Amino acid sequence: MLTKLIGSAIVVCASSKIGYDAGNRYTRRVKEIRAFQSGLWTLQSEISFCRTMLAEALQKSSTLIQTVASDVFLNASENLRNCTGITAKEAWAKALFDNQKKLSIGADELSILSSFGGLSGASDASGQISNIELTIAKLSVCEKQAVEDEKKLTKLYRSLGVIAGVFMAIIFM
Repeated sequence: MLTKLIGSAIVVCASSKIGYDAGNRYTRRVKEIRAFQSGLWTLQSEISFCRTMLAEALQKSSTLIQTVASDVFLNASENLRNCTGITAKEAWAKALFDNQKKLSIGADELSILSSFGGLSGASDASGQISNIELTIAKLSVCEKQAVEDEKKLTKLYRSLGVIAGVFMAIIFM
């Protein structure tokens, strides 16, 4: 009987952990979208006011954000500096691809960020600033949707994890 109780407790804990992890993904998604927006705002001010080169501006942007998004900016900067003959588009795409597994953003956000990289470095400073502003605007729309998803689905997945664990524990008894 004791082993059944211990086993049931383990099942409930494991199922709850799975539910909480699934719910936390939505919270991380919102944080990462906001971090990308913050990084892009920093990039915009570095380009428009300081007239900093793109590689250096990306590196400075990476130091001001605290999520996995900073790795994308830093990797893009390193790609531009270390790889000879690579364009800004290729450096950004490689950075996104290398960090894709660590990111919690959805396909829409990834597509927006990919299209941002496609136009980066391809025009003068004013063109890059326009590209950054457009990307920030698109990410703002995604952020609103992500906040709605977080409110609805975080509680759902957490509750579902606990309930599923209790249900399996009852079945095992």
